[in-house]
Amino acid sequence: MHFTVKASGRRHRPLDERSGRKPSLGSRPARVLPHRTSSASRGDSSTGGSSECPLAQSVAQCGPGVGAVRTAQALEVLGVTVGIVALPEVGADLGLPDSQRRLVVSLSAVLYGSLLVTAGRVADVVDKRLVFAVGMALTLAGAVCCALAGSVAVLLLERAAQGLGGAVVTPAALSLPTSS
Repeated sequence: MHFTVKASGRRHRPLDERSGRKPSLGSRPARVLPHRTSSASRGDSSTGGSSECPLAQSVAQCGPGVGAVRTAQALEVLGVTVGIVALPEVGADLGLPDSQRRLVVSLSAVLYGSLLVTAGRVADVVDKRLVFAVGMALTLAGAVCCALAGSVAVLLLERAAQGLGGAVVTPAALSLPTSS
């Protein structure tokens, strides 16, 4: 609903176009849904029309940006999942007490969440593709080093690198499909 300001500085609601009355606070304008007439635009398989659902399209049809988003998200989910699933065994190998096991998981998540907005701004200012590549390299390097970690300090450092890499990759990947 649009408000206009009178010369007196007070706001008022415009009149309803059909009835000429002021609309009540609870009333909403009717939503107009698009009307499709051809069966091909609806994606009916019986008539040979193609589906408009972006999830049903392949990466080649959607473009490289969507493939980058899918790859980045799969990598981030896989990194978190592997970290959580393998943590009991890794903790036993390194002699980690329970408090430090929780720190291994929390460190990545806290860095990811706290640096997400800042990394998004960096991706806006700097080249998105470069930021995406750096974030993917940082995430992959962190994952490989976590797998090879021989001490608690190295494990914590590399989980932090994975969180930082994830924070850099996510906003850059989400902006790639819209960048030209």
